[in-house]
Amino acid sequence: MLKEDNNFDNRFNGYLIRQFQTIYREKKSYFWTEEEFEVILEYFCHVNVDFQKFKYALRLALRNFPKSPMAHVYAARYFQTIGEYSKAVEFYKFCLRKKGDLPDENILYDMIQCWDALKDYDDAIKELKLYVTDIAPFSPVAWFVLGQAYVYAGKQAEAIDAYLYSIAINSESASTYFNLGNVYSQSDDYLRAIQSYEKSLQYDGDEKYLTHYYLGECYSIIGKYDRAIENYKNCIKIRPDFSDAYCELAKEYLAAEDYILALSWVDKALELDEHNSDYFKTKAMILYETDRGEEAEKAFLAGLAENNLNIECSVNLAALYLDMGQPDKAIPLLRFQAATLKDEPVLQVTLSVCYFYAGQQQEAYVRLHSAVEMDEGELDWSWIKDYPEFNNDPNVLDIISEKVSN
Repeated sequence: MLKEDNNFDNRFNGYLIRQFQTIYREKKSYFWTEEEFEVILEYFCHVNVDFQKFKYALRLALRNFPKSPMAHVYAARYFQTIGEYSKAVEFYKFCLRKKGDLPDENILYDMIQCWDALKDYDDAIKELKLYVTDIAPFSPVAWFVLGQAYVYAGKQAEAIDAYLYSIAINSESASTYFNLGNVYSQSDDYLRAIQSYEKSLQYDGDEKYLTHYYLGECYSIIGKYDRAIENYKNCIKIRPDFSDAYCELAKEYLAAEDYILALSWVDKALELDEHNSDYFKTKAMILYETDRGEEAEKAFLAGLAENNLNIECSVNLAALYLDMGQPDKAIPLLRFQAATLKDEPVLQVTLSVCYFYAGQQQEAYVRLHSAVEMDEGELDWSWIKDYPEFNNDPNVLDIISEKVSN
């Protein structure tokens, strides 16, 4: 807030300067009206930025007009600017609770930012529920922001209800449909997510490229790969610099076994972001599938150089080393990650397989025990059947008898 805004309309800027000069030079501060204080505060915010004079004028405004929503909004935005979010929220609350004229609902967006910074979602939900119940039940913005609060609090069902209330009041909000799609997607309700995202695209909004991107993800998950590719390409048309869309296209073509196109798209992603570990991993997987083992190894290692805790990168590199008959090369990488990420059973079971084929069976069994103890039912154990000697080892069978049905 307290910085020069280069987009300020020059004519309004000139008008503001003239108003300021008239007030500041010709009247004593204790005679300033509420409207004149607003001119003074706006001037020190945007035209001639001066924190000290702004704070002095703000103190006077709050002293002379203690019930002024205008003064409270300026105070709130000042404290928000300097990172004192608790104080900012208290000043915003004054405006939110004031009956009569409704406040500028833009403050609701500012408030949710402060609550999010404080991680105080219970307070956010409490205040916003009071606002939509007692003051503005037909405010689509208030219901929208309440939906955001529920999302931040992890209350997806309540968030869906709030967004649907907002849509019932204003059925032409791209942002609300977009957020609703996000909640449905996070709830694994991909068909409703697709419906919401496609509805969002019918209206003007800033999220169109992301809407196409998330549509691509949803269509991919439900197996409609052509529609996924179409939406990723639409995303790129709107935002040619959005590198994630290029990588997702590469994954779609990899799944379709069109390795030439897959490689071309991931290379474009890396041109835009040459330090992205996941892009290197995707490129390595494409090279792996085309039996270009040495190039795949280099790509995996490049990905780990960018992020040495990329689990998918190390696990897939271990699979490559196992295929190459070099399990020893995978062990140091996996041990480093397992020592850092102590609650990842996939690292332990992959280490177990590598130790087994490296001839260190006892260490393999120890690691496998650890993996079984860590796993809370989320680990896919079926892949170990790709390693029959390991999978059919009596000790291995005994350890994982409750996890895998052979």
